[in-house]
Amino acid sequence: MIVLDQFKEVNDTLGHDMGDDVLVEISRRFSEVISKEQLVARLVGDKFALVIPDLDTHHAI
Repeated sequence: MIVLDQFKEVNDTLGHDMGDDVLVEISRRFSEVISKEQLVARLVGDKFALVIPDLDTHHAI
């Protein structure tokens, strides 16, 4: 799981529209660094899941 630090503060200070823009940018950056077989999904609020198929426990964090 990936949690965005201080995301609530972005929404509270700059508004939900800016928070949405931040989420779009985060998603774009994730898509630039993960492979086609991997998946990033927003779970709720500031939480994302990274799905890495065929990852063995030796390489998992």
